[in-house]
Amino acid sequence: MPQPEKITGTITHVHYKSPNWSAGRLKSDEGDNISFSGNLCAEQDKYVTLIGAFKTHPKYGQQFNVKSIEISIPTSAEGLATFLEKHPAMRGIGKVRSKKLAKVFGNDFEEVLLNSPEQIAQIAGIPSRDVLQMSEEWKRTTTTNAAMIQLAAYGLSYHQMATLTAKYGNNIIAILKEDPYFMLGELDGFGFKRIDEIALKSGVKKALPNRIRACLMWIVRDVLSNEGSTWIDQVEFLEKANEYLLIDDLQSHAMIRKAMFSILDNKNLRAEFIKKREKVVCAITLPNIYQMEKELARIFEKYACYNLMTERENGDKLIDFDINILNKKQQQAFINALYRISLISGGAGTGKSYTVAAITEFFSKSNYNVTLCAPTGKAARRLEEVCDNKFKASTIHKLLGYDGRKFKHDFLNKLETDIIIVDEVSMVDVPLMSALFDAINFETTSVVLVGDHNQLPPVGPGNILRDLIQTQAIPTTILTECIRQQGELKKNCSAILDGELRKTTPKLPNGAREWYLINNLSSPGMVSALLKEMFEEYLPKLGFDLLKEVQVLTPTHKGPIGTKELNRMLQKIMQAKIYRRNIIQDKRLRPVKGDKVICTKNNYDLDIMNGEMGIIFRELSGGEAAINFGNDKKRTLTKEQMGHIQLAYALTIHKVQGSEFPCAVLVMHKSHSFMHHRGLLYTGVTRASKSTIILGDNWGIRNCASKIKTDHRNTFLRELLKND
Repeated sequence: MPQPEKITGTITHVHYKSPNWSAGRLKSDEGDNISFSGNLCAEQDKYVTLIGAFKTHPKYGQQFNVKSIEISIPTSAEGLATFLEKHPAMRGIGKVRSKKLAKVFGNDFEEVLLNSPEQIAQIAGIPSRDVLQMSEEWKRTTTTNAAMIQLAAYGLSYHQMATLTAKYGNNIIAILKEDPYFMLGELDGFGFKRIDEIALKSGVKKALPNRIRACLMWIVRDVLSNEGSTWIDQVEFLEKANEYLLIDDLQSHAMIRKAMFSILDNKNLRAEFIKKREKVVCAITLPNIYQMEKELARIFEKYACYNLMTERENGDKLIDFDINILNKKQQQAFINALYRISLISGGAGTGKSYTVAAITEFFSKSNYNVTLCAPTGKAARRLEEVCDNKFKASTIHKLLGYDGRKFKHDFLNKLETDIIIVDEVSMVDVPLMSALFDAINFETTSVVLVGDHNQLPPVGPGNILRDLIQTQAIPTTILTECIRQQGELKKNCSAILDGELRKTTPKLPNGAREWYLINNLSSPGMVSALLKEMFEEYLPKLGFDLLKEVQVLTPTHKGPIGTKELNRMLQKIMQAKIYRRNIIQDKRLRPVKGDKVICTKNNYDLDIMNGEMGIIFRELSGGEAAINFGNDKKRTLTKEQMGHIQLAYALTIHKVQGSEFPCAVLVMHKSHSFMHHRGLLYTGVTRASKSTIILGDNWGIRNCASKIKTDHRNTFLRELLKND
């Protein structure tokens, strides 16, 4: 392979540029005027080193085809210090040592590290072997170290820096310099406020049009992703923008409105006038979200009245079924399932599972092809168990053949089946339901939607299950009767829906109880102490496998009894109790061999979905690890992929929706009261199949059970179905 050429000089003209491609002219150090094009984000008057090769373009003649660019180590001691502190390979370099090294060596750090590593060891006071490891890592990433150091000054984590440089190379520095708000669409956890703080410090003017547009687009996306609404009232939209932007100008409102109309004209946002509570409002949203809800409303309206019994050929196929094995509400749900599209909802213990099993068996024996699916892998496995493992179920994404970029099944390539049963519909947002319905031919395929409207709404935009129940747009059955044989656990879960919090139940023959209410823990420290005692002594005595059968749930990540601190405590307990190991924990709380972990981002290459849990059974060199996700699903993850793996001893209630565990331990304390509401507690307790244990203080737990959270999600679907 020929070695790439390098040319160094100043960019004199930029004909076109984008984050990944630019064209222009450069005056080299030798005085030559050179045309270039390729992989860079060009800045006029910028002194650069371009790497690539000369080629002859059929239209523009000889050009330098750019593959990458080089940038120099910056003079910013802050960036170098932060980079050294956050880099996982820089062993033993904390905040104090990193600042000292940056101050002493500055721009000479690279030369000293590679040629005189003993100086680094002496100044930092760390072993020579650690410095040699640092040197090897520096050589391995030599092409992007400079960019990473500059990114560190933005306050990014190592994983975030690596993500950006892997995608954009050294171009990322020029991209961020021109438009730091670019990061809004690139990094999880970076909202407008955080990026705006960085941008303003770097000299961006408050009235910059790019800043205003970025803020407006972020507000809409934030409403969709964090609030779950599919639109925002224009009045609230402009008020929020004015609050975030704080433009020091009497014309600030006019500037923001002008930017909004510009975005609407460019069709990056959409405005729709709708009637809500006898008032007409202007709803602002993303164009694709509105189209999705409009199409969903059309399907619900058109196919709600199709009945298999009225179609002679299909009606003749149906076998006789003794409907008397079902109660009256279940019978109604069964009859509604004969329509092209129907809905079944109900709380814990009301017989949803039994009804779904009966419907599945009936259609299967009538020689209909039945397909089962749910939003998550665990929910899909539970659906299989409901149907006595006679039928396979999959996630909706897997059913549609999603590969991380596109769906195999869509409006051009429909699913070939007769009946689709979709469980846990409360978790399904508008984009996912839209993708599923795109792939269904409703002229030949029927759909039964199943869910529990008492549970938390989806994380993403929309509120489909509640919208359908409220509008009664399709044949709908709400199961309300708690079946006797369901046991105390289900009855106590259902009682929460009436605000009733029941006491600890009697012991079962095996010594365990179905329901524990421990409400005398006045401080977070008391909760942690009891939880520690439970894992070290009580739970194993009750016969529960601590790794596979017990799940701790809490409302939030932060605080002394949030997931982060509880995982820190439980990791030490579990490693010592199960493996007899005393581990040294780092700030990042890195999972190690034997830990229970959860995937936090879909990985379609490895077929690991967000929310899948497993156990690390082998640690490999270079930060790699092998994880057993159950059901013979073992995967080896790279160091980068392990960035999306976290400890899973304690999880938020939102994260485990659709999952079920033999024993669920809920932390409900007054310190989390800002997040408490009845739906949260109900969702948490219904995650248990054998025992629920509620830990907290009396006021905190009862406040959670009594507090009804009004759902304020704005959706087009509800308004469209009402208007119809």
